[in-house]
Amino acid sequence: MLKLGKKGPSSFPTSSDTKSVPKMSLTDTYQSAAPSVVEPAVIHREITSAVYRAASTVGLLGIALIHVLDLPGKWSEARYLGIGYVLVIAAALALAEINATRHDPRALLAAAGLAALVVFGFVVNRTVGMPNASEDIGNWSEPLGLASLFVELVTLWVCLRAWWANHTRW
Repeated sequence: MLKLGKKGPSSFPTSSDTKSVPKMSLTDTYQSAAPSVVEPAVIHREITSAVYRAASTVGLLGIALIHVLDLPGKWSEARYLGIGYVLVIAAALALAEINATRHDPRALLAAAGLAALVVFGFVVNRTVGMPNASEDIGNWSEPLGLASLFVELVTLWVCLRAWWANHTRW
């Protein structure tokens, strides 16, 4: 509101006008008027992170699915292997949910650790065997086993690569 004072026009509000004038600083005015600009490198980094998280989620779901399919045979072969499979399935599903909904580098490391442990168990099972479960020694060409090994190794690589990409940007 323009007021005429003794010395000429004044755009400063009087005490009666202060309730109608919002208080804004110069930085508030500048920030609200400035367009939001995001650098291409930031966009690329966020898209890459989302793709890695999605790929690790799909890999973890694949690990869970493969172990669900193989669970009946392992449950009847050796009960402790069946329990281990149930634990792998539960951990893979929990980590898939965390990776899908949160940006947490610790979840990526946990997923990589789970995939590495499952690969280790697979190799031990095919080389020296497990107690009360020696039928799979040397059985490297079983289709479900090959699919399991592929999914676990890809998931391990993707999770470590995603963690490294996140780790190096801080």
